[in-house]
Amino acid sequence: MTAVAQVFPTTFNQLCRWHIEQNIMKNCRKFFDNAGFQDFMKAIKVVSSSMSPAELEKELEVLKLSSRRKLWIISSTNGG
Repeated sequence: MTAVAQVFPTTFNQLCRWHIEQNIMKNCRKFFDNAGFQDFMKAIKVVSSSMSPAELEKELEVLKLSSRRKLWIISSTNGG
């Protein structure tokens, strides 16, 4: 049993949202303009706040479709 589980027995271990967001900013920001990136981050927060597996899958699909569309537009306007 880990120390966290011993000290906080009613909690569950989760990835740190702050670290995930930092990684997203580092690796994904270059694909969006400022407004697009803000929308993307809002969608990420909606996905990460999902309260059930079904809600997670639904919101993740919305994020995927939205991101593909935006990345396709960026790619086509940059000659890609």
